[in-house]
Amino acid sequence: MVLMGAAMLLLSLPLADSYANGRTERLLLQRRSEAVRFADLADRARTRADRVELSDEIHRYAELYGAAVVVVDTTGRTVARSGTGPTASAASAAGDALRRALTGRSTEQLPTVRPWGPDTVVLAEPVGQDERVSGAVLLAAPTDAARRDVSVRWSLIAAGALAAFSAAALAAVAIARWLMRPVRDLDRAVECLAAGSLHIRVVAESGPPELRRLRQHFNAMAEAVADSVGRQRDFVADASHQLRNPLATLVLRLENVEPHLDPGPGREEHARALEEAERLEEL
Repeated sequence: MVLMGAAMLLLSLPLADSYANGRTERLLLQRRSEAVRFADLADRARTRADRVELSDEIHRYAELYGAAVVVVDTTGRTVARSGTGPTASAASAAGDALRRALTGRSTEQLPTVRPWGPDTVVLAEPVGQDERVSGAVLLAAPTDAARRDVSVRWSLIAAGALAAFSAAALAAVAIARWLMRPVRDLDRAVECLAAGSLHIRVVAESGPPELRRLRQHFNAMAEAVADSVGRQRDFVADASHQLRNPLATLVLRLENVEPHLDPGPGREEHARALEEAERLEEL
């Protein structure tokens, strides 16, 4: 049981971790496409109307998804923003992502989303390309939906592992019973045979081939023992029958001789002989 539990755990953990990594990658692709769109809007913002459009877009996005979006120039000055910004726990990651974006590098990886966290992920995209980087877009997105998906999938994996473990345990119990039933039958039969029940036989047909052959060997042995004991009993009965008449004659003659014996050692020997003859007759 312990080995089966360990095997199920070893199979379930990589599967659960793989789904969490895949869900995190999907979250990154979704949020990165949105950050790229904001970066494109910021790169094309030449007039006040363009900047108003950019501000309206990020405000609508923030209200819809509960995210925070910040657009900065190359000096780090805020050009447009919405939301409350990254949490204190994500502030360090936000600073690193902004510095990479200002050098033209996008966020390529997020911390793996698991049911217990992180609550927020941050990523940044450069505004412009190569040496034309004119700023960066920082996006801090909540992970509620992703964590919920991971929780549901992990619950399904755990339920599946538990069901598989239960099925394997039931199968193991059934196999153990299938294997042990012939052994128990043989054990009881040996005890009965040793106690003198020569008629005992093992009739169970279940179990692996090796135990079925052992059952056949035991039955053959029991037949041989019963046959041997039967022959011995027949021999004793026949010998007893054949000896009964001569012994009766011997006892009769010894009894007839007794009145003619003189007192002394001869009479004592006669008494012992008569006693032995009567004992043999009783057998």
